[in-house]
Amino acid sequence: MFWKKKPSQAYTQDLVGNIGILQNAIDDVERKTLIGGLHCPPINLSMMTKLELMDLRRNFSTAISNAGDAIQIKIIAEPVDLSDMIENEYNAMNQISDVVKQDLKRSYIQFLEERAVDQSTLQKERYFLLKENYRSDQDKVEKIEILKERLNQLIDDLMDITEDTYISTLLSGQKLVQILQIDLNYYEAKMNRFISQSPEFIVSGEEENLLEGLEDEE
Repeated sequence: MFWKKKPSQAYTQDLVGNIGILQNAIDDVERKTLIGGLHCPPINLSMMTKLELMDLRRNFSTAISNAGDAIQIKIIAEPVDLSDMIENEYNAMNQISDVVKQDLKRSYIQFLEERAVDQSTLQKERYFLLKENYRSDQDKVEKIEILKERLNQLIDDLMDITEDTYISTLLSGQKLVQILQIDLNYYEAKMNRFISQSPEFIVSGEEENLLEGLEDEE
């Protein structure tokens, strides 16, 4: 689907301007589509036995099937927020009396601060995205509730995919807008930054296998 071409350059904020932000969803007014999602932490598959992997695939498949057809995964390489780690290291350094150990800790903090500034430290974040289309404002109210139910059901179903309870969390409307902005920036850069073209749903580029997308790379 193409957006109406403007006589001047059309930037990402022009496209995002058609998005309504809800508490745990966004409203694509142009397409009459509601989008909600979950943040899904990675799973260390390398430590699992073949039987555990089979159970995981079966349970995961069931959870995804129950979520319906309108589901996609988004994997984004995002800068790591080191602020909490840096604060903890400062607190730890203040409790050290040995001068040499303090200097070592200070050097490590400096390293973390440099990594935080240059934004080069990245980690892959996984998101599951669900959508509901609506026809009118009245229908939108009903579809918002349906989307909430689907998201909460997916959270419950994902809890059972591993022996240890798997915890996924609801995305806020603000976070969903951030994901959309990243998508649009990537899509425009890949295609042509002077042509406004909206990626289908919220995902652009190559998609990865759902289960593989949850694998912890470490």
